[in-house]
Amino acid sequence: MIAISMSSVTTLIGALGLTSTLRTLFAHADHRLTVEAFAPLGARLLLSAGVPLAAIGAVGVGLVSGTRNPALLATTAAFSITALGAALGRETLHGLGHHAAAVASDLFPPLLQLVGSTLLWRAGDLSVTSVLALGALGYAGQICFCLWKSGFAWSRRQATSWGQLRGLIIISLPAMLAGVGNIVMWKGDRLILGTVSTNAEVGIYGTAASLADLAWIVPSAASAILIRRVASVGNLSSLSHWRRRYVSITAVLAIGAAGISFLVMHYVLGGEFVRGLPAAYLLCGASVLLASSNIDLSACQGLGDFRSGSIVTSTGACAMVIAAIPLSLPVRGHRLCERQRLGICRHGHIRASARSGPHSAVAPGPRRAWPRGMKISSSRAATQHSETAV
Repeated sequence: MIAISMSSVTTLIGALGLTSTLRTLFAHADHRLTVEAFAPLGARLLLSAGVPLAAIGAVGVGLVSGTRNPALLATTAAFSITALGAALGRETLHGLGHHAAAVASDLFPPLLQLVGSTLLWRAGDLSVTSVLALGALGYAGQICFCLWKSGFAWSRRQATSWGQLRGLIIISLPAMLAGVGNIVMWKGDRLILGTVSTNAEVGIYGTAASLADLAWIVPSAASAILIRRVASVGNLSSLSHWRRRYVSITAVLAIGAAGISFLVMHYVLGGEFVRGLPAAYLLCGASVLLASSNIDLSACQGLGDFRSGSIVTSTGACAMVIAAIPLSLPVRGHRLCERQRLGICRHGHIRASARSGPHSAVAPGPRRAWPRGMKISSSRAATQHSETAV
């Protein structure tokens, strides 16, 4: 759990915000960014940022978990690098409008891990290293699938330069801050819990959080569609409609996820896992607020206003980390409900986020100059606040 969480953090930082901006760049009708141009740029990014950050993440896993197993640390680094490449490929498909293919590509790594882990478990060879190796292999397969579905042809690849990659990174930095804030909120609670509690506690909380994530499936998939739609039309005319629809769907899914959590943790897992039910219920309820927040952040991304999202998510992530410090200290000789309280911190930024979307008092920052061949038309940019009464 700690290895996967750390890999998620390093993967997001290594993308330098491109996993968010790619959807916007590919969606605009007047863009000139092609798959043949971006694939070489993505390879440069993997070498220059992905590899060093994956190594740092592997060292971080060793420090947090206390392991010194070279095979485990190397596999963690490989997992991070391939996860970054798969994320770039998936967002490219979303930006091109191939949403079904992008979602389908995300199914391959977990399915391979599930089948492979089951076979290894039956053979008595299951380990954390083997699970991470299966995940890295699955992400490598996802990269190949995304290249195939995007229509990339090696013979048609375009010459690129480090200057072009630098231009992409410049406009993506605010999106990177927003993404880091999101991932700290999403995974940081488990890392914090891992430093102040036992592996068993982390496992119980991680199970509860994973079950609660079932309520987040539909809104997460809808964000890609909303980003592309807002980017293509350049206004927020359909935002209120999307909010009502997906908040309602999330509320229904949250009730279902709470019921599934009860059945799984009571009758399937049992034992100590029953203690994680309060955390599961709390996170299921918070998913409704998270869905509303995600609609606002997706609208910001579609308009190219990445600064507002970075302000909101960074503030929320800092609040979670600061609040988690005193809550993790020993009180009356024991830890004071760490799983449930860290769950509260995990979603503590949602109310602020729901108020700080593209139609809030948080003014969007100045738009950065888009690199040549990737300029968003000024007419569309001018409509950013024309329909804020939603």
